[in-house]
Amino acid sequence: MTEHSIIERTLRVATRATAVTFFEDRAEIRRHAQVELAAGTHRLELGGLSPLSDDRSLQVKALGEGATSLLLSGARVLRRLISAEEYARSELAELEQNLRRAREARGAVLRQSARIVQRRTHMKKLFEQFCRSLARVPSRAAEDELAGWRTSWAELLSAESIARSQLHTARCEELKLELELARAEARLRERRGEEPRSETWAEVQLDAKAAGVYDFELSYRCPCALWRPEHWAQLRVDEGDAGQGTIELVTYATAWQATGERW
Repeated sequence: MTEHSIIERTLRVATRATAVTFFEDRAEIRRHAQVELAAGTHRLELGGLSPLSDDRSLQVKALGEGATSLLLSGARVLRRLISAEEYARSELAELEQNLRRAREARGAVLRQSARIVQRRTHMKKLFEQFCRSLARVPSRAAEDELAGWRTSWAELLSAESIARSQLHTARCEELKLELELARAEARLRERRGEEPRSETWAEVQLDAKAAGVYDFELSYRCPCALWRPEHWAQLRVDEGDAGQGTIELVTYATAWQATGERW
């Protein structure tokens, strides 16, 4: 056994449909793949197949002059279900990051609102203390003394107005972020709840005697694809002969498929 023959490599390769033959209850699909291989043993995973593919009908062959350099030892159809957590991993990670940012932003606004509420509570006590102190000021106090009280009162009113405006802004931002948070949670919940997807491929074991670019053709049969004849008839009446005419009959082949494949 040569050294390169014990080295096994797994390659995932996309295929394209090149021909479809319809029967009355199924179809035969031919697909093409081109792969660059190094010398050695390889496992090819040829994708694009329907999960409905008939395992027993699978055939894989190498094409072209390089086919003599390949030894195909086996081929089979493999299937697996992929959960949303797997096939949408990157998108789910982004949605989770958006959710964390929305929660952090909402938490920051809630803390800001709490600080403003605490500040207003403290200002309310200052108002009460101011009123109690003002009640003890003599009614015939000097004008310059009253001016100081008026300045302090104006400063308290200004600070209260600013705090009230800040609290209103924070409450509006809080509602906005709550809506964004609900949307982020809904998007993440919806993406996670998606149905699993089916992945089907043909696994091919082979040994390449020499490195090169090789062409492969795989064929298999699949249900849920068929054809039916469709007839169209039209009566043509001759203008010269009343009551005389000809019937034109045209037959079409109508094909449809629900295999899940794209062709």
